[in-house]
Amino acid sequence: MKNLLFIFFLLGFIFQNKAQLDAYLDSKYFNTPQGAVVETYIEIYANSIQFSKPDKGVRSSQVEVLQILKKEDSIVNFSKTILKSEIKNEDDFSENLLEVKRFPINNKEIYTLEVAIKDLNVPNAEEQIVSRKILSNFSELHCEISDIQLVASFAPTTEENVLSKSGYDLVPLISDFFSPEYEKIMYYFEVYNTIPHFVENKFIVSHYIESKLTNNIMGSFGKTKRESAQEVLPVLNVFDISKLPSGDYNLVAEIRDKENQLVVQKKISFTRLNMKADLSQENLNSVSYEGTFVEQMMSDSLDEYIYCLYPIVSDMENRMIDNQVKKFSDTLKRQFIYSFWSNMNNKDPQKEWETYKEQVDMVNNMFGTKVRQGYETDRGRVY
Repeated sequence: MKNLLFIFFLLGFIFQNKAQLDAYLDSKYFNTPQGAVVETYIEIYANSIQFSKPDKGVRSSQVEVLQILKKEDSIVNFSKTILKSEIKNEDDFSENLLEVKRFPINNKEIYTLEVAIKDLNVPNAEEQIVSRKILSNFSELHCEISDIQLVASFAPTTEENVLSKSGYDLVPLISDFFSPEYEKIMYYFEVYNTIPHFVENKFIVSHYIESKLTNNIMGSFGKTKRESAQEVLPVLNVFDISKLPSGDYNLVAEIRDKENQLVVQKKISFTRLNMKADLSQENLNSVSYEGTFVEQMMSDSLDEYIYCLYPIVSDMENRMIDNQVKKFSDTLKRQFIYSFWSNMNNKDPQKEWETYKEQVDMVNNMFGTKVRQGYETDRGRVY
């Protein structure tokens, strides 16, 4: 999640006994007939928010968000809002707070965005402040692609609002990690300046998922369409990633001319964790582990090396491991182990495994019993 900015002040956490808000800030650039805009997305995690004492059974939260857009020392725009939520029943889950803002900016000019957040339910709470540079760099002549926006959900627009684009309300997804419960990846981008660039008004729009390691397109995760030039071409798409194996990927959007020559390309990276696909024998059969650290593992240790993953995968994935591994041959077990750690660190899977095994050995020594390994205990899992 390198493109996301984690708002967390470690020193304040250590030296002050005050709750800190955990939040992510992201920004995307778009171009409009009226000029360039930057959209800011702030998500504040519910488990870091302080809720008020119950009032008639209702507990509420209030977080103040201040955004200031500056050019040099001058304020050119700002927004101050109070995000609120309520919990009416003890069994209710609180949801993350989300703020989306859209600021017009001058293309190719440098701005600074300052964001301050404060939990109003925490007495004497101090603002947590972060800043980032804002710069759009759209060409006025050449074909361009906007930033690619990951989307949590979308619906047809009934009344124009800050989420509206091209007839849809797009709720942004402020994460590039797709855990097992995600079965789809949804995204949106726009294409600009196709009219002056393509004389015959014909061009090709492609978007696909590629391996971050090899840059190979992943199976059927790709779409290509011939388009006609227009002022702004919006693209909203959904890929079913239920069978996409764990790993690091790029989501790629590109424009090609009628001779299929690349004109412009835009990428964003994301990570997928999908134990169901990882345990598929169809996928495992293509995994080669010869000459790797997995080949040297003793056969009677393979089960243990798989079961020790329990603390770092979900309950659903644990059940998958229980049901599948006992049916596997030694070869499939080795293929799974190598595949898992290669997905965790495709540059050095052996180092990733050895680092984790050191922790497992430590936990087994600290918390193990005569009948249970340390990683199977509650204290071991928490560690």
